[in-house]
Amino acid sequence: MTKFDELYAFVERAKKNRKYPEATAQSLRAALKLYDAELNEVEKASLDKVKSDFEQITRSVFKKNEMKFTAASLATYKSRVLK
Repeated sequence: MTKFDELYAFVERAKKNRKYPEATAQSLRAALKLYDAELNEVEKASLDKVKSDFEQITRSVFKKNEMKFTAASLATYKSRVLK
């Protein structure tokens, strides 16, 4: 797995193979979608780049969504993406 978009397929495969229940898969997809919106093209093409820029990306996600979600919810999304 080298691209961020491949994480969606991974979650779907894990759900189909009964590794994740539907609720878990749905929460992971929601977290990925929240972070995906903040990635640039280089980050979308490389998970290594996402890992190296993760704290900066997280700050951007938190800043953009601070009025929509609580700090605890954003921290939960962060931990799901790290998972």
